Amino acid sequence: MPEDYAYWQPSVRGKLGGILRIIKLQHAPLVEGPALLGAFAVSVPSIRELLLILAAAFSVHVFGETYNELVGLRWHANDPVKRPFAAGTVSIREGQALVLAGITGLLLSAYALNFWAFALSPIAIAITLVYPHLKDKTAASTYVLGSVVAVAVAGGYVGVWGGRVASFLVLMRGIPYLLALSGLFFTAYFDEVANMPNVELHRRVGIAEVSAVKPASFTLGFMAFNGSAYMLTALVGSLYMGPVAFAFSVASAAAWIWAYGFARAKKYGQAVDRSLLAWFLLVLGVIASRLM
Repeated sequence: MPEDYAYWQPSVRGKLGGILRIIKLQHAPLVEGPALLGAFAVSVPSIRELLLILAAAFSVHVFGETYNELVGLRWHANDPVKRPFAAGTVSIREGQALVLAGITGLLLSAYALNFWAFALSPIAIAITLVYPHLKDKTAASTYVLGSVVAVAVAGGYVGVWGGRVASFLVLMRGIPYLLALSGLFFTAYFDEVANMPNVELHRRVGIAEVSAVKPASFTLGFMAFNGSAYMLTALVGSLYMGPVAFAFSVASAAAWIWAYGFARAKKYGQAVDRSLLAWFLLVLGVIASRLM
């Protein structure tokens, strides 16, 4: 993520400020948003279900971001801008405690939701913990990160319907797969556009993202492919949800095209902002379609 985005500086200083920098609350639309997308994709969740789903998503957010920072110490120890672990603002032991607390929070929230949410939660844990170890090994790691978002969409759905259906097969058939895929492709696109300002640093430390191992023209094509796949899966996935969701999906597609134009012009801050707008519109449209 670019310095002005991923390393957002909270106004709180000291240890609390360091923890806030580690968990990156500005990434919430990419973690909590997919869970809401899945929760509202088929019906309106109860207040209890909604709060537990958000608690589970936030728990994944906490342990995923923290573990990513812990693994990333070997790459970023000499960054010009010191991260909290490298600077000693937050200790390694405290980071490990955050990871454990996040995993525990996910398991407790899933257990309180229903049996299937709890039984399937290790999938989210495994993918989230594997991703940081692949960042210096393969450019395909961006799709592993996208899989975390896709699983969050499916997890939001299971959180609502896991206790309402008669069998596992019925539950699996009901997952909004196209919306989950839209999350995967959006994340694969967004991960690249957000990392473009840090290409030279990532090349130097050996992170194998597409923008660091391929020329800029290939990276733009890669972003175009994933963005187009996002638009297609979002548009088709929202069709069955009615005109409100579909209209918001069209607006989301327009916002992505706008964002991609900024990316081509190397205005990455504007591209990030418009990309988040595109994702927000998709999630808002699904929620609005169920509430209206």
